[in-house]
Amino acid sequence: RQRYGVTIPSETWATNLIPAHLRPRIEVIGPDQKTLGAGRDLSELRQKLEQTKVKPAPDNSAWLRVAQRWEKFALGAWTFGDLPERLTVSETESVPVYAWPGLEVDGSTVNLILFRSVTQARTATLSGIQKLVELALPKDFAWLQKDLRDLTRFDALAAEDDLPATAFENLKRHVLPEAVFPALTEAHFRYAVEKTRSQIPGLAAQLIDRVSAILKLRQEIQRRFATSPSTPAPARGRTLSDFSQLNLVKTNTKETTNPWENELNAILPSRFLEVIPYVRLTHLPRYLKALTTRMERAKLNPLKDKERELQLAPYLAKLRQWETRGTTTPEARQRQEEFRWLIEEFKVSLFAQELGTAVPVSAKRLDQFFASNGTH
Repeated sequence: RQRYGVTIPSETWATNLIPAHLRPRIEVIGPDQKTLGAGRDLSELRQKLEQTKVKPAPDNSAWLRVAQRWEKFALGAWTFGDLPERLTVSETESVPVYAWPGLEVDGSTVNLILFRSVTQARTATLSGIQKLVELALPKDFAWLQKDLRDLTRFDALAAEDDLPATAFENLKRHVLPEAVFPALTEAHFRYAVEKTRSQIPGLAAQLIDRVSAILKLRQEIQRRFATSPSTPAPARGRTLSDFSQLNLVKTNTKETTNPWENELNAILPSRFLEVIPYVRLTHLPRYLKALTTRMERAKLNPLKDKERELQLAPYLAKLRQWETRGTTTPEARQRQEEFRWLIEEFKVSLFAQELGTAVPVSAKRLDQFFASNGTH
């Protein structure tokens, strides 16, 4: 019409005769800026959307009013009384809007804020509770930190572990609440403070004793397999004079790696107090003694050690599979840790059965545990 001045009525050109790539694409956006529907046939799209219930956008003005009433910032103590489990922000005929009060750590203080889901609130609130309990006991934690300075006498055995700092964080994780309260009330908070206070006396001395035993055993194991990268593996018929000749594997870089060192690092990684909980430390000397026993027996009967290593291998592979896949919840991470320590108990049963295990363990139990937890 513009170019030639000819008027063509719309009914002359039937829509179904227009090639698909020439038809306009229609997209309908909802109040939450998400696509409700899209297509090239307007009538079909209209029929579809007539049957669609549109969720209204959150009432931000109502949320702001509720937030202004409840939210508090830069808190150093539990000064806000009891919190309700849930708040009603607004109610409409279709979908009501709720808010869940919770605590979040903000540097050295805590904020009381509203969350849009109960999961978000609970995930953040545990750290907030722990921080407020710590702030309620400044002298107790200061004395704990001071008592842990005695760990510096082990600096020669743990140069990379930064023992006083990692030990302090380890014990804080041990004594502070490990779960969100059933209800965010002042009574629950005061109970948590008193429970934490009661656990602190004598705790530093107990940890120092455990760490001392662990580090001495680690040093003994390191002394046994200490070797230079150029140490050759023993030839057939030679007598083994020390553990450094056992199981040496050449890497692609032509450097010699001692698998006993890998075993030791798996049990006791660098800065181990950051990753191994306090309650587990009491088991580590047994795991280290089991490794020592295994080394001694492998020296005498390497074929037997290899046979038992093959029994262990599938579960190490399953643990790596689990770790590679990752976990999404605290509960899943806890189950993964349980599997890891079950494997250590299984090592004890395979290589040093006389030391005993903390729990019944077998290949069947490991299979069942992984099937129930590690495959999800």
